[in-house]
Amino acid sequence: STAGIIPQSNDITFLKRDTAAKTISASATFTGNVIGGMTFESTEGSGIMYVYGSFAQGFPQDCFGVLLKKDGKTAIDLTTSLNITVTSLGATPPFWATVPFDLEAYLGLGSGKNKRQTAGQTADITSNDQTVSSAPVTSLPV
Repeated sequence: STAGIIPQSNDITFLKRDTAAKTISASATFTGNVIGGMTFESTEGSGIMYVYGSFAQGFPQDCFGVLLKKDGKTAIDLTTSLNITVTSLGATPPFWATVPFDLEAYLGLGSGKNKRQTAGQTADITSNDQTVSSAPVTSLPV
């Protein structure tokens, strides 16, 4: 995985098939004791996911984890990839990362399905292996 600014270059020649690829977006909004959110983006069929987010309060300061789950089972642990720093009030500066992950399959959008899929996918914030906050991951319309 790569954390930081997503590289861009003017040296790339784009073909029509490259620019016409469908973008898949999803979000998780946390409310309650943990306030913040994360956005997940991918290009159809790429297997690469871009994660962006920040939290205003309540993010655990020690031994925390960030997990994407599907039907209660961990699909990917984003903790190390995101390299999140936490302030004394539980806020975070904006964070981002590029990770190898099939967002399309995770959301259940593959195999010609063109509907919004929201059942069973969650983003979980954990501390000492206990879930502190959980938010549904919702596919955004294209």
